[in-house]
Amino acid sequence: MIKKLLVLVLLSMSVNVMAANDQVPGDRIITEIRTYKTYALVYISPGFENTQGCTHTSNSRLMIDMAGGAKKEIYTMAMAAAMAGKNIGLGISGCAGTGGYPSIYRLDVAF
Repeated sequence: MIKKLLVLVLLSMSVNVMAANDQVPGDRIITEIRTYKTYALVYISPGFENTQGCTHTSNSRLMIDMAGGAKKEIYTMAMAAAMAGKNIGLGISGCAGTGGYPSIYRLDVAF
């Protein structure tokens, strides 16, 4: 019983390490946005250090998964920032989609 509990605790700790959030500084610009049926890919420059362990290793592409949460609001803000040429910062957490892109959970726009 104690071994099972110890294994469970260790597994939960390793999941938390993999799911740690990354912060991308507010000096990035959006160079391209591609929309699909259930998600959007946001291309930024300069790139970022992707420590999320996603299968897609690009350092300039991020995903907005449109399911749930405030994702449509994040997408709308990304479009506005791109059209206005404003710098952005963002938070990424985990991987999304079949391509395993880093998932955006927060977008900061400087005005």
